[in-house]
Amino acid sequence: MQQSKQHHFVPTAANERIVTLDIIRAFALFGILLVNMRFFSTPAIQAEMVGSSFSGNLLDNISTWFIFIFAEVKFVSMFSMLFGIGFLLFMERGEEKGIQ
Repeated sequence: MQQSKQHHFVPTAANERIVTLDIIRAFALFGILLVNMRFFSTPAIQAEMVGSSFSGNLLDNISTWFIFIFAEVKFVSMFSMLFGIGFLLFMERGEEKGIQ
């Protein structure tokens, strides 16, 4: 009778982490928070569904367009890409340890 090895995934050690990847991931999460902030503070999503807007002054319009042009969807796609890279690293480390 053969003894089977038990392999388990463990958290990544601090010296094995890729700090640059963590910093970019934090930047992407901050961007997602920035983009969604208007949905946290007002019922903006309901207003958009009926074609109305709460922005009445120039500063509101400028900030809405700035967020739309420079942040909308870009941070979500960046975070999704980083999630895929993290999953790839997870799978590669599992293969190195012989975990299937």
